[in-house]
Amino acid sequence: MFKRLFISILLITSLMLTATGRTLVMQDATSPPPAEEEQLTPEEELEARALAEEFIARFEKTQDVTPLLADMYVSDFVERLRDDDEIEQLIPFSVKREVAAQASSEEIRRLYAASINGIYLGMRLYLAADKKRKQERAQRGETVDPDSGEELTVAEILPPGLIQLMRSDPKLAAILEKELEREERERASPQNQTNTEPPDAIQPVENASDAKENLSSAATDSSQEADEIDSLEDMVPLKSLDDLRHYTKLMEQGVALIRERLKTLPPELNTSLGKYFDNEIAAATKDDQAQETKDMIYPRLSISSKEYLGYPAGTRIICAHPLIFHLQMVRGTDGHLKIFNVQMLSD
Repeated sequence: MFKRLFISILLITSLMLTATGRTLVMQDATSPPPAEEEQLTPEEELEARALAEEFIARFEKTQDVTPLLADMYVSDFVERLRDDDEIEQLIPFSVKREVAAQASSEEIRRLYAASINGIYLGMRLYLAADKKRKQERAQRGETVDPDSGEELTVAEILPPGLIQLMRSDPKLAAILEKELEREERERASPQNQTNTEPPDAIQPVENASDAKENLSSAATDSSQEADEIDSLEDMVPLKSLDDLRHYTKLMEQGVALIRERLKTLPPELNTSLGKYFDNEIAAATKDDQAQETKDMIYPRLSISSKEYLGYPAGTRIICAHPLIFHLQMVRGTDGHLKIFNVQMLSD
């Protein structure tokens, strides 16, 4: 399910993410605390947990990370992000540092907010579609095998407004066409010939092949550009300031459309991520795996082994994993913990 989820999120928010997701947890920047004195203090753990819980509570209420940036993040997080290689892994973007250097602080802030909002709302939209499919099949008396590997279709996930938005951009139109072609091949395969009623089909993208050709011919290296469009393995880079501005605007439009779509759903489909995961845990058997999932938020300490987002080696970086996010926190100039980066967990 999650492979399809990540692809769907980036169909929503404009680009393609790795097919298996990408865990960004400072694997090279930090190392486990080697000494007892480098463990979290009880006070640090309580403060970090409270900050993570507040982040999720406020985010779930507003469905927008923008107002949280002012008082929950370090004041210079935009500059730290822009000046670090981390900007090249800002899901769903790979922003070249030379491009980020040309952008204003407000443009980077908007890009970051659109990315985080798209991930969160894309997950909400996907889960709503998944619940709707199960609900409809249950009403028809059909059983759903959770291990079947059956994936949701684009038509089930994306409302018409998002499809129209994607078709307004040649690159997104080409990505959408490729996804629809993949779905058609899967439907035509013998193992998928069932009596299950298919969802309404989406018509092929008009002139999608022309869109691919035009995009490739506009690039310096057309074969490389074509590979970027066709691949589900890589994020597509934003190569210019115009790219950054264009796709930030498209993502913001997509996020607004998702919010409007979620408002139209019945409460049983439009649930918060917190409630969804609580229900999943409650339904699971009480084994070690369920307990581990329940305890994932607990804060952990990493000591940076080299400079990371402008913080020198040896910095105490506290991490927590609320819901689908990986929060990274440091002690701010006011003496309180502040967030300096938020990333998406892949599993």
